[in-house]
Amino acid sequence: MSIDEMVARYIHMREKRSLLKREYDEAAAKIDEVMEKLEAALLKFFQDYGIDSLETKAGRAYLSTRSIATVADRDAFFGWVLAAPDERLAFVESRTKKAMVEQFKEANGSFPPGVTYQTELVVGIRRAMKDSD
Repeated sequence: MSIDEMVARYIHMREKRSLLKREYDEAAAKIDEVMEKLEAALLKFFQDYGIDSLETKAGRAYLSTRSIATVADRDAFFGWVLAAPDERLAFVESRTKKAMVEQFKEANGSFPPGVTYQTELVVGIRRAMKDSD
């Protein structure tokens, strides 16, 4: 296979994958919508009858509690954490911001302590521009 054929094949496969993903996402969204309606109907049933689970021939339906914690006020949260970091730093998950690490390296000639930074060489492929004759 020539280089031209490899690039053309790659572009074709990328477009095919994109189409399949779009089709999947659309189908999954429709399924999610139906499932959400069924969940809402089951929740109403549980509430109407004051129950938290039931067994059926098809399976068991039950209520559970899902918790979500998000930072609504960044300044307030980090102010609170930094007021007692020995006690409260565990409330924060650690992750570096790549752009800041790169800026630090550029300004200081090294990376911040404890940070691993790596790059990798990858192949990128773009579709040829169509002639606008």
